[in-house]
Amino acid sequence: MKKAFNLSEILITLGIIGVVSALTLPTVIKNYQKYTTVNQLKKVYTVLNQAFKMSEIDNDIYENWDKVEAIGIVEYSQKYWQHYLKVIKICSNYTDCGYSEALPWMNAINSVKTQKSIGEKSFIINDGTLITFNTAGDAIHIDLNAGAGPNRYGRDLFTFYIYNKGVIAAGSHSNPNDYCNKTRTEGNNGEWCSGKIVKDGWKIKDDYPW
Repeated sequence: MKKAFNLSEILITLGIIGVVSALTLPTVIKNYQKYTTVNQLKKVYTVLNQAFKMSEIDNDIYENWDKVEAIGIVEYSQKYWQHYLKVIKICSNYTDCGYSEALPWMNAINSVKTQKSIGEKSFIINDGTLITFNTAGDAIHIDLNAGAGPNRYGRDLFTFYIYNKGVIAAGSHSNPNDYCNKTRTEGNNGEWCSGKIVKDGWKIKDDYPW
């Protein structure tokens, strides 16, 4: 006759399982968050480049687009971008996009705020991503979950640049570690994390400031 587990043995086994779970679960969650972030970032990258190409079909090649200083950033984003993205909400101010303040974004490793504001040049597309342009119109800042947080560079906030051939990840043509590392304290640390992810083969590696 086989001997069954007694209560103390069951409790010990459950305790061991609990300890192992407590040690491994945070790593599992972190890896899942990284995986999800990379996939979302890649999707937005594709969507932006598709919009760029469609806009060129209707509005001539990028080099011939109206300059931002001539028509303003709001008209620029409407004419050349919003019509080619599945926009579900245009923000007249930061509260429209779900933020509690106009300068909500932090750098990659601490609470130093960036100087990126949210306003009439910002809108949300159908997957919940916020898209906003810098005042010059040559950079696009995206927040993968809009105002939901953590509102931090390299986590849900990323930057892309617009060039003649399309949209590229910030820092992908330079050394992204300059503005995507674990020690830099300046407010723009993390602005090139999109480039670091791309140059690392669409992966978030151990030296990434997560």
